[in-house]
Amino acid sequence: MSDSVFVSALLASVGDDPFKTWDSRLTWLSNGFAISLKGDRPTGKFLSVVDVRNSIVHGDGKLTSMQVGKVSQFVNLRRELSDLAIEISATRLIFSQESSTLAIIACREFVCHLDEMALKAYPVLRAASM
Repeated sequence: MSDSVFVSALLASVGDDPFKTWDSRLTWLSNGFAISLKGDRPTGKFLSVVDVRNSIVHGDGKLTSMQVGKVSQFVNLRRELSDLAIEISATRLIFSQESSTLAIIACREFVCHLDEMALKAYPVLRAASM
């Protein structure tokens, strides 16, 4: 099945943008589907989990240079990670016993929030999901 001209133009315009960063994904959802998630609490907590993942994968359990590049960003990240019961010693993450549970809850809340926002943007989906 061939794509329509509209779909082809959309894909050419978007490219791989939704797959680059979470910020680009959130922008893509907002611009393309009127689903605004930036700046709300569930998204912020989820992005904290993403930061933890990035520290583990790209920083071997330490904050990366990108994460500590700006003082204000570092201060905000320290505060956000405390909500996940994670402390920072120098740049190394120190997890508590409850950190993984809090991270799972944050991810679940984000998915539920995304679902809720999608249903608000597209009420016809609500009937289809029942």
